[in-house]
Amino acid sequence: MLKPEFFNPVSDPGIAFQRDTVSDSLASAVRIYTFESGFPDLLGAQIAIIGVNEFRGSAFNREFRKGTDAIREKLYRLKKHEGNAVIVDLGDLSLNSHTWLGKIVLQQPNYLFNFSNIGYQTYFVGAASVDLMNKLYFDAYRVGMVRSDITEIEPVIRSADMLTVDLSVIRQSDAPGSANPSPNGMAGEEACQAMMYAGLNDRLTAAGIFEYDLNADLNQQTAHLVAQMIWYFIEGFTNRKNDIPMLNHNGFITYTVTLDANGSELVFLKHKTTGRWWMEMPVQGKSNRFSRHNFLPCSYKDYQQACQNEMPDRYWQAFQKLS
Repeated sequence: MLKPEFFNPVSDPGIAFQRDTVSDSLASAVRIYTFESGFPDLLGAQIAIIGVNEFRGSAFNREFRKGTDAIREKLYRLKKHEGNAVIVDLGDLSLNSHTWLGKIVLQQPNYLFNFSNIGYQTYFVGAASVDLMNKLYFDAYRVGMVRSDITEIEPVIRSADMLTVDLSVIRQSDAPGSANPSPNGMAGEEACQAMMYAGLNDRLTAAGIFEYDLNADLNQQTAHLVAQMIWYFIEGFTNRKNDIPMLNHNGFITYTVTLDANGSELVFLKHKTTGRWWMEMPVQGKSNRFSRHNFLPCSYKDYQQACQNEMPDRYWQAFQKLS
């Protein structure tokens, strides 16, 4: 249970000014934990914003100013959304920073169905790491692939339960205030598009943006970008359509493709309103923990590939994990 003693209230007086005087600001639509207003009522809350000012074990090796204040100052100057999402800001939480990814991927017994790495750069990633991802039938997408057609990562994000963003994935010109800035990477617009996809994902329960360095942030440009990324996540959330095909396929068009090589039938579903695509996976008789993977998010390109008598890579990887 979330308790006030776990959090430090937001202390920036400018945020309270935005909330109280600018009626169409995002600040006016969020229940913000401040010294004056107290801990917000969590009843009916759909989105919780939590800051983490913690650098132990991170890539940083020097003292830092409080970056969450800078991000909030930019965020709450943006305009509120048309939707009616109930948003709370719980202030800042203190956590330890540890190397957690290896433990999640390699822990036995392993209950992780999938892990996706979006936007890695080959010259920073060893071949052994990529080989491990391939052996586990996990997803790894180079930054070049993401930039050539960002719509292809939408199904990847749509299948996620949790999303974490390391700001180092964004090029230095767009996000100078990151732990490991590099001249190459995703553009700021692409990062915002990815967060929009995340907000639209009905399954997603948590999203985090990490490794922000206020000291290195030229003109607080990265704070601006992070604020806009959060804004786009909320925009996606307010436009969720709950278009996950479950027991009935109402609202979907079904397409069946037979592959000549082995006679396999692949079933695709396209939602009539959102236009998003899904593939039906053979989970009958499998463990209950696979039941939620009965329908795999995919793209129109996967359907086109099947129509050309080719097994989509997305289907093949998921099939191997279900076998």
